[in-house]
Amino acid sequence: MNDQLASILSGETNKESPSVYLSQQMLSRLAEASLAVPNCIPVMLMLVSKARADGSIELSSVELARQCELTLKRLTAAIFGLAGAGLIENFNVRASLEGRILCQVNSTLVSRKVPAQK
Repeated sequence: MNDQLASILSGETNKESPSVYLSQQMLSRLAEASLAVPNCIPVMLMLVSKARADGSIELSSVELARQCELTLKRLTAAIFGLAGAGLIENFNVRASLEGRILCQVNSTLVSRKVPAQK
């Protein structure tokens, strides 16, 4: 399987949605992580869609759980599974206890590219 370039809807107000580069290594790690924690895939895809251009993520745990249709307990397990698989970095455990998710998407596995201005 080749690396993939996929457009996602990120909720940004740009005319074109940004693109996301998903490496084969990321897809493989995500598949492996999902064997241990089944909810990793939708959580990772939602995190990628919410990541800023620099890969940083900051959002409400409750909002992410609602969007992924998961309980907070299952969301927390998925987040820890993603961190353990190396798919997200700099995960702030203290912030998670406060109901926020602060982390960074692994830039070697996932990167965002903003479409060129016309």
